[in-house]
Amino acid sequence: MKLSLSNTIIKVDIDKKNLPNYTLEGLEYLSKYYSIQKLIIRKSQNNNYHIIIGLKEKLTDLEIIVIQFCLGSDKRRERLNYIRHLNGGKMEDWNLLFVKKTKIPKTSITLAMRYRQLSALK
Repeated sequence: MKLSLSNTIIKVDIDKKNLPNYTLEGLEYLSKYYSIQKLIIRKSQNNNYHIIIGLKEKLTDLEIIVIQFCLGSDKRRERLNYIRHLNGGKMEDWNLLFVKKTKIPKTSITLAMRYRQLSALK
């Protein structure tokens, strides 16, 4: 079965040399409540892990972000995904797994989040 036939694609970026138990337990838990059509676990370029999960069910972008975070995906990546979601980005545009790391200063994330909070007050 092709991954493109899945209604929801979950992408997890694990920045550890071994898959944590909480990730494996989370995958088991996920399989109890959702129909996993495809599961790909592969080593990333820096010898960490990328996990790609195809689900039969259609989930919202926010649900996908929460699941990715709960499975142990990189916290900075999921914060950025959340900011992109708040700014109206579509999942196919922003839920990416990068081969090469890009350094993003923490101040950029903090400023973007603060800007979003201030904009919501208006």
